[in-house]
Amino acid sequence: MRKIAVLLAVLLAGLVLPMPAFAMPAYKVTLRVIDHEGNPLDSATVEVFHSGGGKVTSGTTNATGYFVFEVLSNGTYVVVISKSYYIVDKFEVAGADVTKTINLTTGYYKLNASSTPITTSFNLTLTAVPGVVYTDMTTNVTIFLPAGEGVKVAFPKEITKYYVWKYTLDKLKYDYTETTENAVSLTMNANREVTAYYTKTFAITLEYWVVAILVVIILLALFIAWRAGARAAREAIAEYRERTRRFVRRK
Repeated sequence: MRKIAVLLAVLLAGLVLPMPAFAMPAYKVTLRVIDHEGNPLDSATVEVFHSGGGKVTSGTTNATGYFVFEVLSNGTYVVVISKSYYIVDKFEVAGADVTKTINLTTGYYKLNASSTPITTSFNLTLTAVPGVVYTDMTTNVTIFLPAGEGVKVAFPKEITKYYVWKYTLDKLKYDYTETTENAVSLTMNANREVTAYYTKTFAITLEYWVVAILVVIILLALFIAWRAGARAAREAIAEYRERTRRFVRRK
């Protein structure tokens, strides 16, 4: 009877107490970054994204250019490294730890993204990982990408500045080619240049009635200024006459 009671107690505890959760396997990723001069890239910001679009982790490289982290699932990951320039690359996790070295002295090309007459943020996507769209870059910047990598760069069609000026995309120029589209896809088999050209206009549309109101306001302001000036002039003349009269009386 005692053994039966103990067994029942154990079974009851198993029903009442929660079962321990099985830990998901974690894969260690060791990333090392070497800059274009062959030196470890230290104190650089690292952001890691899963192919589904979510950010996995972020941090900074150490003095020897290493950044070590863990991921919980297999798949393709995009890594964005930034300091005075950007590096965008990818790696695969397939059931095992990963070691990846990014060495800018070989196997990478530069993409220079600029805009005129205003700087603007833009989106960058690797063709092989369309689910990750990086949105934190600003023009007039250099991006290092692996040789042969496909990349898409997209600029805003309009930019409103201070609610007064509006900049409308006129064209994109790249590799001696022009397009009126706001995005361009490139293959990094050489150093690339992409420039966005914007036209500056007023952000407020000047309808006829708006122009009429502005004209009335300007005329009214000029009239008030004229009245105030005329009054001041009359007062100055009267004061001058009074001083002259007093001087004559003294004599």
